[in-house]
Amino acid sequence: MRRLKLTIFRYDPADAESKPHYQEYLIDETPRMSIYNALDYIQSNIDPSIYFDTVCRSNVCGSCAININGQPKLACRTQTSTLPAKILLEPLTYFPLIKDLCTDKAHYFFNLIRRIEGWSQMQEEFNPEQEHLVSEEEILPVYEADRCIECGICLEACGAAKFDHEYLGAAGINRVWRFAADPRDSRGVKGMLEHLATEQGVFGCEAMLGCRDFCPKDIELPKVIGKLRAKVVRQVIINSLKDLIHVKR
Repeated sequence: MRRLKLTIFRYDPADAESKPHYQEYLIDETPRMSIYNALDYIQSNIDPSIYFDTVCRSNVCGSCAININGQPKLACRTQTSTLPAKILLEPLTYFPLIKDLCTDKAHYFFNLIRRIEGWSQMQEEFNPEQEHLVSEEEILPVYEADRCIECGICLEACGAAKFDHEYLGAAGINRVWRFAADPRDSRGVKGMLEHLATEQGVFGCEAMLGCRDFCPKDIELPKVIGKLRAKVVRQVIINSLKDLIHVKR
């Protein structure tokens, strides 16, 4: 059994007397211990004042994302056995800090939904007696995009997102793709060009592949961005040709 030393970032921005600092905790490693288990033990037995986020504890909600030895990961999914005995825990830096390891991801994702109008928009009238049926092949891209748990890890791992907070980032682009790929949504890529055909959209990606390397759900986010880029370029060309034809007429 190993003795683990966890060095944890501590700071409460709401407390005028609080200063950013690191605090060390020594605990005994147990079989199949996750970083969440370690934090829970510290909070329950050593220091109840420590703050960290958790909900599902099973790689579903995405709330426990933090930096573990400098890499963004889910605390519930990361086993201490895969790490050295000295472990550094810090909050995600992309989002505003609430306290200690807690960050405010809610505002980003709430504003994202408002920004891209992230809800299904259909022109045809809803028929309560019959579902809007689509084929399995058509709906698979939507299911794949919906596997995102909005943990924010892809944004933390993205240099472009940290440089420009207006950039949608992989999580935002994946959310746009979810509706652009949905055959039931009336907008498609054509109707969402304003969110995509800019440096804050698909052309803001610098292909660092951090989103691919750290996504806990193994979503092929670079492929999503690539597919949307191709569709956006095609739609822009079509729009330009239509404008050209209109001018000539």
